[in-house]
Amino acid sequence: MLYDFILWNKTNPMPTNNHICQDKEYCMIIYSKKHRIPNYKNDYESKKKKKKTIFNYSIGKKLTGHPTEKTLYIFNQLISKYSKENDLILDCFMGSGTTTYACEQLKRKWLGYEINNEYYKIIKKRLKNIQFKFEF
Repeated sequence: MLYDFILWNKTNPMPTNNHICQDKEYCMIIYSKKHRIPNYKNDYESKKKKKKTIFNYSIGKKLTGHPTEKTLYIFNQLISKYSKENDLILDCFMGSGTTTYACEQLKRKWLGYEINNEYYKIIKKRLKNIQFKFEF
């Protein structure tokens, strides 16, 4: 197994009272050693742009009511880079369903877990307009 760590510097973190400001999040990307990163080109042009491991981007637009909604832009970038159509993406902490939403847009299969029933309702509401393709 291989992995990459991605750092998201939030340009507009949520304010806190007496707590340390949560202005960063870490994401671990795990992929098989046998399979290359499908959308990474190792040529001069991509070296000029460099493989991004730090994203400086604002938090989500609060479209769902979830307190820590993630921005769709970053998830679209990561899923596009590290997978190809029909690959399976695992999200162990679905939250507002951003990963799932991005997977549906990008034609990826997904498996997700969310233990909070209120967040599950948010995910269900957010994804109700997407036509799901279930496989058993």
